[in-house]
Amino acid sequence: MSFYKGDVVDQALAKALTTVDEKEKAALYKIAQDEIRKDLPRVPLVTDQNLSAHSKHLSGVHVMPDANIDATAVYINELSYLPG
Repeated sequence: MSFYKGDVVDQALAKALTTVDEKEKAALYKIAQDEIRKDLPRVPLVTDQNLSAHSKHLSGVHVMPDANIDATAVYINELSYLPG
């Protein structure tokens, strides 16, 4: 969890990393998990404005929410626009 900060969580995880007692380690991880659930950290699900174009002659190209382009199923629908 990038940039997440919680004193109880940080202390529990730090202590869990130093103990060899499996029961204590499990109890500390449970404390950390319970605190994280209680805090309900959120990740923003937004991206910058994406720019894309379309054509009636092309299909199978998808602009993903992260602005990557999935062109694994590209299909040219008709070739009437090509000269010749």
